[in-house]
Amino acid sequence: MRHTWNAIRYLWWPLGIVADLALVRQGTLAGRTAFGIVALVEAIGLMLALIALARATGRIWGDLRDGASFWDAIEAGLTVLFPPLIARAIALEPRVYVSIARWIARRPSNAPNRFGYHRASVLGVFLIAMIFTTPIEILIGELLIPWGWLRLGVLILALYGCLWVVGLYASLVTMPHVVDTAFLDLHYGILGEMRVPFNAIATITLDRRTSPNQREGLVVDRQRTTASFSIGGQTQVRIGLRQPVRLRGLLSDHQITNGIDLAVDDPHGFVAAVSAACARARVMV
Repeated sequence: MRHTWNAIRYLWWPLGIVADLALVRQGTLAGRTAFGIVALVEAIGLMLALIALARATGRIWGDLRDGASFWDAIEAGLTVLFPPLIARAIALEPRVYVSIARWIARRPSNAPNRFGYHRASVLGVFLIAMIFTTPIEILIGELLIPWGWLRLGVLILALYGCLWVVGLYASLVTMPHVVDTAFLDLHYGILGEMRVPFNAIATITLDRRTSPNQREGLVVDRQRTTASFSIGGQTQVRIGLRQPVRLRGLLSDHQITNGIDLAVDDPHGFVAAVSAACARARVMV
């Protein structure tokens, strides 16, 4: 219902102006009257936009006060203005640029509670291949496409695609798994995130597995409700859960109830760190 209202709110302003113009053309409305109606419609539209912006800002600050991460709060605020998938896509865009900036600035942390997982990623190989193939593709387009506007469009799309590939790989480097004081933050770059409280972890073991379909990335087995954060089609750590945990994916969220298969560059160190953190959390409880 809320998104139906949003659709009406987005469309009524342009449709109202089109209707005014049609009435003026037919002679039903005088030009001065139509101008007044358009001005009134624009004023109401501006007021509604300001109200929606205030609601979105209030939602962001409220989520931040409740302990949500910065990007989760931004996405939640955008859902006040847009449907969930569009809000998620908008929130992902700046994260790509932030990841690239952090990678260029060499900002990935080497703290002992942070564990990388990107070394065997096929995205790194793809990135190297793209550096060599993209100029050739652009040159072929320049030679074969006769229309200048189409060549420009192909060039922009090619460069934008390259930017996203660089950003995705940069997010793998700059967003490691984090063993915090009260929870475990798991990532597959900006495409998959999971915050696991230590009291939700039943077991953690070294367990090398091949991911479903030997795919890299975030894969959810809906039948077993298991999430796989794989790199190069492989995972090295198995986490068993004692209670459901929310997984934030690219297009949708899932409730993971069984376990998590995880790729880590240093699986032995990761298992030791998580086991120690779980033991401390149980002692504190």
